[in-house]
Amino acid sequence: MRISPFVSPMLALVMVSLLAVGCRPPMVRDPGTSGGATPTGTAIDPANVQRVYLDSTPVYIWEIHFDPSSEQQKVEFVEIVNTSREPVDLSGWQVTGAGRVTIPDGTTIAPGQTIVLSSEARAYRAVFPQAPDPVVLLRGKLSNEGETVRIEDPQGRVADEATYDPLVSDEVSKAVDSGLSIHRIRPKAQAGQDIWRAGPPDPGVARRP
Repeated sequence: MRISPFVSPMLALVMVSLLAVGCRPPMVRDPGTSGGATPTGTAIDPANVQRVYLDSTPVYIWEIHFDPSSEQQKVEFVEIVNTSREPVDLSGWQVTGAGRVTIPDGTTIAPGQTIVLSSEARAYRAVFPQAPDPVVLLRGKLSNEGETVRIEDPQGRVADEATYDPLVSDEVSKAVDSGLSIHRIRPKAQAGQDIWRAGPPDPGVARRP
């Protein structure tokens, strides 16, 4: 850039600085970090975000009701179980899948018991009158085509994640357009093993895997 000799040195320095800032690529927030940014000029794919996993956990995704029938008033839910012999405090933990929700403070799962996250409180109570009240409402809709549901601790570390896919699992496909839910039969599975079994929804029931 050519600076006119009639422009003062201080004004020229300011003009050059402004031009330099204007040429920088925009800062894009990384959805997987707390306020991080990168000058790439393109959005970051959340699937490529590096996640941190807990070495061990007693807390698992236990049941997913992702395609409820009209008779079930389209009530979706996710059930979480505590497989340990000690109570687990889930205050501030988050669940992702149908959006992202934060479990309220003071929420504890007793040993061998479950908690439920539901899409709608009143309809859930009408459809499952014997089940415990949901601790929090889901903010979105579970995909009928399959997705991954995760439990994260307050530091963002993944305690458990469970993927369901009707194109991969025959058991998951049975729950499509049938009113059945999918029940976790293996907290941990080897490659190629199915972790789900289709069956009638029973939120609040801690079954043995």
